[in-house]
Amino acid sequence: MLFEELFHLIYTTPIDGFGKIAFAVRDKEKGSFQIKGTAERLTEGDMFDEVQKWVPDKLPRVAAIVMNIEEIYNGAECIS
Repeated sequence: MLFEELFHLIYTTPIDGFGKIAFAVRDKEKGSFQIKGTAERLTEGDMFDEVQKWVPDKLPRVAAIVMNIEEIYNGAECIS
């Protein structure tokens, strides 16, 4: 679960109409990973309320993004 402001999704990706997202992470020991999946934008409910608890007050709390992970890549290799 992410919150929109973290990746500026509210400004760059129409989650409601498109739904597919991907992001990359890097771990010094395990290497780089790309995570791909389908996203849902939530503006109410339990998951949205949970995000409200841990997002700092100084950031907008517009929506929670819940990602259903479909593929994980380690480098060029699909590992899931």
